[in-house]
Amino acid sequence: MSKQTALSKTIKYRVLTSSSASGLSLFEQILATTNLYRTCVSFFIQILKDNTYILDLETLQLKQQALEHLVHQTKNNPNPPYSLASVDQNIPAYFRRSAINAALGIAGSWFSTYQKEVKKNHRAPALRIPNLQWPVYFAGMYKDFTSKSVMLKLFTGHAKARPGAWVWRKVAISTTQTVPEGSEEKSLKIITRGRFIYLHRPVIKKRPKPTNLLANRVCAVDLNIHRTVVMGIVDSKGRVLRTKFISTRKDNHLRKGYLDLITTKQAQTKIRPEGEGFCIDLWDKIHHFNDDLAHHLSRCIVDFAVKYRCATIVFEHLGNLQPERGSKSRWLNSKLMYWLKGSIYRKTLYKAHWEGLRVARVNPRYTSQMCSKHPGLTEMSPREGMAKPVGTRRPRQNKFICDLCGYEVDADFNAVVNIAKKYFAREQVQKALGGDIQAWRASKNPENGIRFFLSCMDPLVLGPGNSRVSVSESPTRLPVLTPRPRTGQSSLKSLKKVA
Repeated sequence: MSKQTALSKTIKYRVLTSSSASGLSLFEQILATTNLYRTCVSFFIQILKDNTYILDLETLQLKQQALEHLVHQTKNNPNPPYSLASVDQNIPAYFRRSAINAALGIAGSWFSTYQKEVKKNHRAPALRIPNLQWPVYFAGMYKDFTSKSVMLKLFTGHAKARPGAWVWRKVAISTTQTVPEGSEEKSLKIITRGRFIYLHRPVIKKRPKPTNLLANRVCAVDLNIHRTVVMGIVDSKGRVLRTKFISTRKDNHLRKGYLDLITTKQAQTKIRPEGEGFCIDLWDKIHHFNDDLAHHLSRCIVDFAVKYRCATIVFEHLGNLQPERGSKSRWLNSKLMYWLKGSIYRKTLYKAHWEGLRVARVNPRYTSQMCSKHPGLTEMSPREGMAKPVGTRRPRQNKFICDLCGYEVDADFNAVVNIAKKYFAREQVQKALGGDIQAWRASKNPENGIRFFLSCMDPLVLGPGNSRVSVSESPTRLPVLTPRPRTGQSSLKSLKKVA
């Protein structure tokens, strides 16, 4: 995997203008432009289907030139084999080139899959001509772009205006997002959702190289139901420098209120007609509510890590979790919270990369059941086939007690420290062995000069996770090994006998 030299994000603008003095509404002009664009893309896909040699050319520029040579009439090319006039007589050059790029992307994806399936003697997929592409506007199709308005060149269609007419429309736009400093703005894409019109504009910037970050400290994050985010700045020696608790109990209560309305309407409706949506507005409200909450929490995580100069943000790799039992609305509320955890991670990932930080995930096994003060005792679990901690308990959801050392602390705080320790233990193994796992297994000394906190915390004993996603590196994974039993006492009862 090549190094990622640039980062990108999309700024979304909402179009506010809805009427026109010419008689055609803006939405009708956008719809006519979109239909023309999709027709042009289908036209070029058909040409590529008949001339697949174009897809074998080396560079994108050569493919564009070859495809344009087949349709565009010039002095040196007076009789091209295909005529774009069959679609429309007056298509702007930038509009045509945008459609060519979209067609090359669709056909190129199909062609690579086609070649793989042919080599395997499988049934090759067919190239589909119809498409649902949204118009991409190059610089010649828009001008005077500001944070409040933009001039768009739109197609008026053939119904109420003269055939093939194009007009410039100044539309008002608004957004809650800001363009980051030092970024470069790219082409616009016009998208409609229902009766609403949006402009999507990607911005890119060079990958930052922060110099003030500290590699020996991480921002460990524990995701829960009520206190959704618990963060801690932990260094490589296990010292906790800062902590932050973010509770979303009020947000969960508000979401549950929406779900109660849905379940009430379900009980009243009994059976709904086929093909009709149910409580679409409420479900959209819940979706937007969760999306906004995930954006807010992920921004808090990244800002917290940047403030204390952490080079890495560490999450647990949360897999298939079961929602809490109870009423239907309570069950759905818990399920949505579990989905929110994945959304928080994904949004934190790209925001952290934008700031030049790295994001890692570790195995979540027993992070909330282990004492962060000492290695503790373990015993082999016949059900799970690996060591698990003993001598600890949680009398309440947010209370952790270790009976071995008498340590009492908030359970989420204890989990944050264990998450950080797992990460540093794994990084220590990878650095010491250089990825040579066989050398570790062949070593006579099981510790090999590296100190672990528990066998279930051993980075060589992997479950889901233990992956690292970096700005400049591909995700790394260690192979799963059979856990080795610990020597010495394996239970709290045996420890008391010795004492």
